[in-house]
Amino acid sequence: MNIKKFSLLVVAALLVFTACKKDDDASDVPVIEIRDRAEQQAADMDSINKYLRNHYYNKSYFTGNSDPRIADLVITEITNEVIPPEADSLLINAVGDPKSTVYEGVDYQFYILEINKGGGKTPTFADNIRYIYEGFTLDNAIFDETSSPVESDLAPGVQNRSLISGWGKAMPFFKAASNFEINNDGTVSYVDPGVGVMFLPSGLAYFSQSRPGIPSYHPICFKFELYQTFVNDHDGDGIPSYIEDVDKNGILDDNTDDDTFRNSSGFIAPLLDYFDTDDDNDGIPTRDELESITYTINTNIGEEEPNFEGNAIEFVQSRTESNGVITIKTKKLVDSNGDDKWDYLDDTIKIRNSND
Repeated sequence: MNIKKFSLLVVAALLVFTACKKDDDASDVPVIEIRDRAEQQAADMDSINKYLRNHYYNKSYFTGNSDPRIADLVITEITNEVIPPEADSLLINAVGDPKSTVYEGVDYQFYILEINKGGGKTPTFADNIRYIYEGFTLDNAIFDETSSPVESDLAPGVQNRSLISGWGKAMPFFKAASNFEINNDGTVSYVDPGVGVMFLPSGLAYFSQSRPGIPSYHPICFKFELYQTFVNDHDGDGIPSYIEDVDKNGILDDNTDDDTFRNSSGFIAPLLDYFDTDDDNDGIPTRDELESITYTINTNIGEEEPNFEGNAIEFVQSRTESNGVITIKTKKLVDSNGDDKWDYLDDTIKIRNSND
């Protein structure tokens, strides 16, 4: 069954259950109208653009600043100040063109204010990140924040969600810190992190749902510092989760072999590829349908470590270093019969490629 159709059935069942439940205060429960996503997106962008045209930030503070932090970022509403419409501190000019994406079948746009790009690795939409943040509304009211680093999963799949979808859309435009230092008191200082602000329409946030400090259908914003990123392999099958987005739609909704499982609520649900350890259901685990490769690099004699970042067919599983010798173990996609279909997605291939 198509995952979107399945999700709609579940939502419909829950709505029926809620509608049939009787209590004395039922008449006091507000009914939230489910709005058209495209229409709401247009309304949200109007609100965001108005905000950006009427606010500026302390750009000069960050010019030449080698250690930018969101605690130093001040966004100010234009009241009595005279801000030229071409000023580069005006948010509408500072953010540049909106970023475009597709979510729930709707064309969305959102804005990013880049304070610092970051000097480390770029996260994918399905990775884990370590970061701090401050969430605020277009009324400049803070609804959530943390000053200590937290770790979250960006993966926008049905079976796994810990952040609103906007985070997974925005983070790939930044890089994590280039390095970190452990201080004498045990705290960690990060060098050259990604620092910025995202301005999100409600469709990439909570949409019809409300949260403390966030009414339904409200755009929201986040200041953030991106410290670290970690490649996710949710099912441990050797393939990073972002690669299991086979149709490249930025959503982990692929179910190559159309198999199912019974979830914790008792519903029969699709077993999506990024949680499926046998993606073609041929009886051979996906991990065993990949080629295992070990690299040994002796830096003592000038050998250089290979760079696997961005490699779409070979993935690092482990990396160890001892006395200048680096050992890297990887898994690599294999097409044994040359039919342009990877073995792990081809149920006609019964070859175990792993050398583990």
